[in-house]
Amino acid sequence: MSKVGLLKTPIESCSREKIEELLNLINYRPQKEKILIKPNLVTDTPAEKGVITHPKVVEAICDYFIERGHLEIIIGEGSAFFHKPHHFEHLLKVCGYEDLQKKPEVTILNLEEKSVERDIYPWKYGELKLPKLIKTHEYVNVPTMKTHYQTRVTLGCKNQKGLLQLKDKKNFHRQDLNPYILELNNLITPDLTIMDAIYGLEGNGPALNPMSYPVELNLLLASRDTRALDNACCKLMGIEVAEVPHLPKEKFKLVGKPPLQEVQRNFKKPTWITYFDNIGRYMAEKCCTSCQIANSQMLRKIEFTPELEQQFEKLKNKYKTIYTVYGADPDLKELKINENVKILCFGNCTKKFAEEHNYPWIGGCPPEYHEMVHFLLNEGQISEENKDC
Repeated sequence: MSKVGLLKTPIESCSREKIEELLNLINYRPQKEKILIKPNLVTDTPAEKGVITHPKVVEAICDYFIERGHLEIIIGEGSAFFHKPHHFEHLLKVCGYEDLQKKPEVTILNLEEKSVERDIYPWKYGELKLPKLIKTHEYVNVPTMKTHYQTRVTLGCKNQKGLLQLKDKKNFHRQDLNPYILELNNLITPDLTIMDAIYGLEGNGPALNPMSYPVELNLLLASRDTRALDNACCKLMGIEVAEVPHLPKEKFKLVGKPPLQEVQRNFKKPTWITYFDNIGRYMAEKCCTSCQIANSQMLRKIEFTPELEQQFEKLKNKYKTIYTVYGADPDLKELKINENVKILCFGNCTKKFAEEHNYPWIGGCPPEYHEMVHFLLNEGQISEENKDC
């Protein structure tokens, strides 16, 4: 039975000493000289929103290894939406990771860079190319605690998806996401997983939207067994492991304090369709992270631009309901569609569906979010510069 360490700490007190205290609970000692830390940096939001791994947690982990004499630490992430170099730099800045690069022992690496060396791993569904670093370095997986509308939760097991090349990330969604995550975790095993549950996200995660809500738990958990850790996190979140298709049920021994029952809370669970006012977002089961984040970026652009928000209000007053649709093979049977309903389709995966039903459609994988704003506010009209896309 695997040990799972639990420690209570607010972000202000998160330090090397706290990480050492946490890891001593599970008797962890690194086996390799070089360290790879894999956080969760899915989108450009402040860490207090619960969407990303907090930089202070990662800094404390770095300081723990530096104190132990580890002089090469790589923080590696492959962000689907922010995979281009200038976008990745923006991501680090907004998420508060820039200062970590000032430590001489630390390098932050965009795993989507072509220069990242990869090994071929045969697996149930063919072959995957995964970074060589997971073999040469002590691999430390550092997710954050969130719900996810497709996988119920996104914890340690799902965080490993960030190691994949972009084309494989998208393929996971287009094929069968949960079985693919299950097999990925049969293929590779982190040496250590530390769960950042100081801030988390409940509702329709994994990104901010009108139906996802930040929560403050002030907790850190750790285990050398990622699945055991995810089982403990589900217990803490009030979510049955049987509801999580990619996670086998596994016994664990919780060590540390406070007792689990004192910190457990029932997270708001995700739903397939989200509503805010009369705008409905429909994410098909095969919608990938790129379109999920693009949708979030589109709505945030509107929310924080007064003239766009005014146009948005006019649009909402014109129709009883507007549905924005993403992902392959959407099934809208449960939606009430009539002449007062507007349906707009986003992304390459919805092209066939849009053509079959004569719905307005904008392409892209994902579409550029500024173009998405124009498309939405102009009721499905494509801007001149995007007509050939």
